[in-house]
Amino acid sequence: MSKNILAIALATVILAPPLLVEAQQQKVYRAGVLMLGSPDIPTMKGLRNGLKDAGYVEGKNLILDAPAIETIDELRSTAKAYIEKKFDVIVSSGAAAPLIARELTREIPIVFVGASDPVGSGLVKSAARPETNITGVASATDVEIQGKRLEVFKEAVPTLRSVAVLYNARGENPGHAKSLALVQKVAPALGLKLIEKPVKSTADIERALASVSKDTTDGLFVICSSLFRDSTNLRRWLLSQSRRDSP
Repeated sequence: MSKNILAIALATVILAPPLLVEAQQQKVYRAGVLMLGSPDIPTMKGLRNGLKDAGYVEGKNLILDAPAIETIDELRSTAKAYIEKKFDVIVSSGAAAPLIARELTREIPIVFVGASDPVGSGLVKSAARPETNITGVASATDVEIQGKRLEVFKEAVPTLRSVAVLYNARGENPGHAKSLALVQKVAPALGLKLIEKPVKSTADIERALASVSKDTTDGLFVICSSLFRDSTNLRRWLLSQSRRDSP
């Protein structure tokens, strides 16, 4: 993803045009980042670089608040704090964060990145006309990609028969349930047996992975969610499996 995508959305849609920055030196804009996990990811680096290129410099005319957030409750409380302090914009990542922000405010502009199926989840009315106070860049336009991913998995591993499926079961995003339902529908036609592993917290990820047996499971399929993005347990498990399979 281009480093300037979010910056363009912020600079041209929400914040003052860069040409006016020099004439408005007294104005300091406040942007609040709302996402699960650590904000030290490529998206944040691109956001900072893009904003700087557009004339918005932290400590000069921009305050960029980007806390590490671990739970849905923290997402909600952080969003409320941004609203109470009248931030100029809320930048969100994933699906849960923009949904929560939109629920709490229809006045402060919200820019999202990486939200899957924003129309299906009810985040926006349509891609052409998002309406209200929200816009952004989606990682997928619908949940059909999950079925395609499973088909590609089977093509890559023809011997695949039994698949453990990790999915976000917290319920904050309707798209997760739709993705699971689609995978459940596609699996029989591919001759696959699904072993579902619902996950509601990072602690659940470790327990779910510990229950995956190589004797009864041929592969692991993760339905994309920000819940898994910063999971050290998942990365450690995948690394251990690759080492075990190495000659």
